Amino acid sequence: MASSKTKKLKMEFIRGLKRCATDLGAGYDFIAFYAMSTLDRLLSSICLVENISADREDDYREAILAILELGFFLFSVQPTVASSLKLANTSLVALKAIKEKASGDSWRDVEQSIFEECCLFLSNATTSPSVDGASVDRLNVISILSQLTDHSVNWGQIRAWVMAGSDPK
Repeated sequence: MASSKTKKLKMEFIRGLKRCATDLGAGYDFIAFYAMSTLDRLLSSICLVENISADREDDYREAILAILELGFFLFSVQPTVASSLKLANTSLVALKAIKEKASGDSWRDVEQSIFEECCLFLSNATTSPSVDGASVDRLNVISILSQLTDHSVNWGQIRAWVMAGSDPK
């Protein structure tokens, strides 16, 4: 469960994005990819930490979870192929880093969060289909799910997500 400090930091980040969008006279969609790139760089920096002491492992996990939550939020605002690739990279780098560097089961919390965020997006997304019926941003999110070791999704559900929004001819 996220600490109150983590919640405050996430809300401050979102308020900062709102201020930026307002100052520029733009919407979230205008700044979403830039903000996702910033979060990706921040996560990359966090993942460079060589050793995590046992007393800091919860902080490390919370930081990763907060960045992922913000990334999925921004992606849901403006889902594009580029942002879905950025999200896939961010998610899988985070999961790999915590698996390699944390001594406990912190990686399971990160994987669970990624799984839930992917399923939520795929269940609620209203992206436009491609010529063949499946949007590439959906396929990129499904590819994230395929990398999770403790979670699986049945083929019927995957097909439903892939075909959601397609034109039934």
